[in-house]
Amino acid sequence: MNLTVPSHLAAYSNSPVSSNTDLGNGQRTVSFTPTMKMSTYLVAFIIGPFEETEALDVDGVPLRIVFPLGNAHLTGHALEAGAFALRFFSNYFDIPYPATSWTWSRYRTSCRARWRTSVASRTACPIC
Repeated sequence: MNLTVPSHLAAYSNSPVSSNTDLGNGQRTVSFTPTMKMSTYLVAFIIGPFEETEALDVDGVPLRIVFPLGNAHLTGHALEAGAFALRFFSNYFDIPYPATSWTWSRYRTSCRARWRTSVASRTACPIC
């Protein structure tokens, strides 16, 4: 998948970035690695003025929290909850998490679960 976005905005999807190409006109194209097969309703694109935490290794799965600029102080609980969820479900189903990483984004629209990318809202989700 490829997204062409304004250069000053961050872009995230369900898989890691494979390339980031500056188009020289205030735009850039972000390419993502192929995802595993999944239902189309699980595909997520997150574009905006965001930043992310350093990756936290949860049993070999890098976990990051993507958040609006200036809200780094609000990510601690999300990292703890995400790490707990990854470990809980890996143990519950007795299989390791099947994707390469997990990114949890916090923004104000709604609360949605996405494969490899979870999208949450401070106004709609009590965990945020």
